[in-house]
This record gives sequence, C-alpha cells and structure tokens, in this order.
Amino acid sequence: MRGSLLALSVVLALAGCGEKKAPASQVAARVGETELTVHQLNAAMPTLSAGLAGEGEDVQKAVLKRMVERELLVQRALTDKLDQDPKIMLALDNARQDILAKAWLDTQVAQLARPTPEQVARYYADNPALFAQRKLYQLQKLTLENRKGVAEEVDRLLAGGGSLQSLAQWASEHKLPFNAEAGTVAAEQVPLGVLEKLAALAPGQSLTLAEGNRVVVLRVAGVEQAPRAEAQAAGEIEQFLLSRERQQQVSRLLAQLKKDSPVEYTLFPELGGTLASAPGAAR
Repeated sequence: MRGSLLALSVVLALAGCGEKKAPASQVAARVGETELTVHQLNAAMPTLSAGLAGEGEDVQKAVLKRMVERELLVQRALTDKLDQDPKIMLALDNARQDILAKAWLDTQVAQLARPTPEQVARYYADNPALFAQRKLYQLQKLTLENRKGVAEEVDRLLAGGGSLQSLAQWASEHKLPFNAEAGTVAAEQVPLGVLEKLAALAPGQSLTLAEGNRVVVLRVAGVEQAPRAEAQAAGEIEQFLLSRERQQQVSRLLAQLKKDSPVEYTLFPELGGTLASAPGAAR
C-alpha cells in the first residue's frame, strides 16, 4: 500500500511540475517550495480519509497532515532520483495506465440511464425467492474434497436416507478431508442458481453441489418466511440493475475496442485474442 501511495504521489508530483503558484487563499499548506492547495485537499479526501475518526474540519486537518507527510516522502524520492529507477518508472507507467483506463470507462458508464420504476418492478416480480417469497434458511453444511466418485457416492448415501453425520463418518473412514458447519443465511446471500434449488427444498431435504475441487452438501434444517415488500427493496434493486448494466456496457465497449484494434497475444497464443477484465471496471 505504501509503495502504491508513493508511486501515485510521484505521478501527482510530476504532473504538478511547472504549474503557477496558487493564490494565497487556495493554499492549504506549504512543504518547502511546494504548495498543497485546497483543491488538492478536497480531491484527496475520499482516499486519504480512510480509517480516520471524526468528521468535518477534524478529518480535513488529519488528511492535510497525511498529504504533508506524503509530499515529504515524494520530495525525498525525487531528490534520490527514484523516479529514474527502471522499476519505479514501470510502476508509474502501470499506475498511469490504470488511472486512464478507469477514467475512460467511468466517463462511458456515467452516461447510462438509471433503471426505471417499471424495470425495478419487473425484477422484483421475476425473483420471488429474493423478495415476495424470501426466506431465511437454517442450513447444515458439509464440505468434502472432490475426489473421483465422491459426488456420486454422496448422492447414493443421501438417497438411502443418510444423514450429514453419517456422511461425515463415511468421509472419516475413507480419510477424505471434510468440514462441517451450520448457520442461518438469507436468500440474498445465496447465489441465484443455488437459491432456485434451495427454495424448492423442505426441511430435512438436502442439496449436493460439485464446486471445482470440493463437494458441498446443504441440508435444510429449518425455514423462516421473511418477505420483503417492493418498496423496501426498490433502492437495492435499482443499484443492482445499474451495476449489471455497467458491467454489460464495459463488455460491449471492450468488444468494440477489440474490433477496432485487433489484439494479438504473442507470448501466449492460446489466449486467442481474449481480452482480460479491464482495471476499475464497474461492478
């Protein structure tokens, strides 16, 4: 974190070279010959105020102190010519590219319209398990290492009336690593694909999921009805739909950029021109 902060500070310091001095009323602090302006202070508030207690002027003062300390470090780094170190130069270039890429994406997704009340209502109606028929699930969970044939054997044991305790005993006898836990989860904490299956289960029934190198068995111990009215959920639904549209817009933009400027992976040809996720892409 400190390295990233220093690199970004150097970027800002280099960008500020040659600027005219700010009017006295706009100067928040001076570090040697360098002036830190009120505008810079306001811009730094979202990032440098993290973890600070208090509010208002107290936070501003604390952030300004952090800016002064950062500037002292930047000045010493420049004095020691660290900005000419190849590793630092590469880090600065990477930081610059991340900032520019995120800035351009932000300008594009900022133009997206917010979801309409009709879209919010439709999403609410289309997902009853999340809202109108929302439940709190009391679950018993057994996670096992997914070796060959494990998922099939688990299904066979469950079909024969086996309990999670008997599954755990079977795993122990076969020296199969496992973990047992229990707890209550709300519908929105469950992935949508799993929620559809979970919502159809009655207490006492189980669900087996093969997830990569593990097999997960969920047994419903109990269910509590906890519906949410559309008015309660509208804000969250709107934010979710906007976030999803931003992700889709980023995908569309990257697809178009790839068409405009074909990508060739010379180091790893097997990638076949597939673009990776862009830095700072909205979620």
